[in-house]
Amino acid sequence: MVLLIAWSALPATLRGQESDSLLVEVRLAGVGRLMLMAEPVGRSLRLPAEPIFALAGRGAPPAPAATLEELEGLLGITVIWSPRQLLVTLQDPFATLPSNRARVDRLRAEAAGRGGGAVPGRYAGWFGGITMDDRREALADLGYALGWAQARVSHSTISGTAWSASANPIRPLWLSYAHRPVGGSQVRARVVIPHGWVSADYRGRKFGVDGAATLGPVVVYASSRDRFAVTWRGAVDVQVGHAGNRSAVRVSFGPVDPSPISMPMVY
Repeated sequence: MVLLIAWSALPATLRGQESDSLLVEVRLAGVGRLMLMAEPVGRSLRLPAEPIFALAGRGAPPAPAATLEELEGLLGITVIWSPRQLLVTLQDPFATLPSNRARVDRLRAEAAGRGGGAVPGRYAGWFGGITMDDRREALADLGYALGWAQARVSHSTISGTAWSASANPIRPLWLSYAHRPVGGSQVRARVVIPHGWVSADYRGRKFGVDGAATLGPVVVYASSRDRFAVTWRGAVDVQVGHAGNRSAVRVSFGPVDPSPISMPMVY
């Protein structure tokens, strides 16, 4: 009888029986990972909430433990359970969690110092794209970026060939010069500010002021010249813009992100 009581008091793993708990990895890409004990609940899991909230950069959780579905509701993200890998993935593509947003802000700040932009950039190699507008006119461009400077040449079905060059001599200042057959030359200076930038330019004996703000991968741009553009930056960059009575969309690729302070157009 004494031996039976002692045997039943041993942990399940020492008695050779399967434990109900699982050791799983909880991962938030780019931020960190945790190893936690989880309790299976049907096809879901119940996990300690406090370390997960700390990983996400949130305050104290409302309860000491939460299921995967409850975590989705509390954190406002998607939680993926991969049983074969014993992996719980916290998917936060729009950087809504404070810890992930802080990581993205650091990347933006680093990119701003390198290239005068507030969104992480890819600043070495060839880049180019094709633009078409609602008149079925087109423009093709090709350029090369080398760290702190880049050059670009373009050809339009309307105005012919143009060229431009830009440089980032000191952070957070970006300078550029462009020459077009139609409209002449333009000189521009851009200064980076938190979560955006402001720009001033001189063209045709007139000054203009532009501004932009970022929200995750999206950049919204507006100008004193009655222009606006919305830019989505990703593996393939997409821009939609409007100026005066013209609208255009641009799809592009390459190591240099499209400038969100210049709306897509065929000129």
